[in-house]
Amino acid sequence: SSAFCYAIAVIGGYNNIENNTINHPGQGIVQQSTWGGAPQPNGFNTYINNTLTGGCGLTAMVNSTVVNNTVEGAMTLNADCTAEGNFVKNLTVNGANCIVKNNIINGPVTVAKAAQGTEMTGNVINGLVTVNSDNNIITDNGVTSTSEYAIDLKTGANNIVTDNYLFASEKSGDAAVKFAEDSNNTVKDNYPLNSDLTLIVDDVVIGEESNIQIRLTDSKGTVSGTVKITVNGAEYNVTVTDGKGSVAVGPFEEIGTVPIVAEFVDEFHSLTIVEDELTVYGPGNVTVKHTDAGDA
Repeated sequence: SSAFCYAIAVIGGYNNIENNTINHPGQGIVQQSTWGGAPQPNGFNTYINNTLTGGCGLTAMVNSTVVNNTVEGAMTLNADCTAEGNFVKNLTVNGANCIVKNNIINGPVTVAKAAQGTEMTGNVINGLVTVNSDNNIITDNGVTSTSEYAIDLKTGANNIVTDNYLFASEKSGDAAVKFAEDSNNTVKDNYPLNSDLTLIVDDVVIGEESNIQIRLTDSKGTVSGTVKITVNGAEYNVTVTDGKGSVAVGPFEEIGTVPIVAEFVDEFHSLTIVEDELTVYGPGNVTVKHTDAGDA
């Protein structure tokens, strides 16, 4: 703890700030410019295994490495920093070409206008990610936000946002990213994906079973999983492999139309519900086509 407004002030470069425990209500670890004597580089520091409580934060100087710190307050990165394995309340990236990977961030993330070339991957983020710059890569993160969106690409262009798990208050996947359609940003394949579920249903003569073919795809191609089919109150859990599956339902003892409901959801896909129907004819009234397993 400290009676000053900060606990540790880092001056110059090539310093190792390791294994400190700081309980302070003001600023925790801060940077200060060099004064007096010969000029020294400001940066190339390492911040490792520090624990900062009491609400204080950590500001890393340029070209620094920030690893395995627990910060109850805010973490700020200046240009060319690498932050990995940290637990922080919130994060601001102030400078260009930072790498932010495998951190747990329990609040919002802000990528400043000057922070072009930021790479964020493998992070768990519980807050809105706001990006104010260009040419950033955000991939393989899990972002959960109570805001309308999980990621907000404010004014930037040429940002890549792919293969993240994104959940906002009412939106998920690609829909949870806010960006201008004409901004040349790439937003795709964020989970949960939407799936395309198609049924190919055989009509039948009374007393027969019906064969239902299932086709399941998403934006990346064919999908494997379990599709639940409900027919006349009976449920069938159908295994789909490489986008194809089938199930025999029935037999049907009454002439008429029978509703069918198919549902698919898993950890990678949002819920898709498809409604269809099959017709049960009387004997001798119609020639019924039966779909072979290899059809369609």
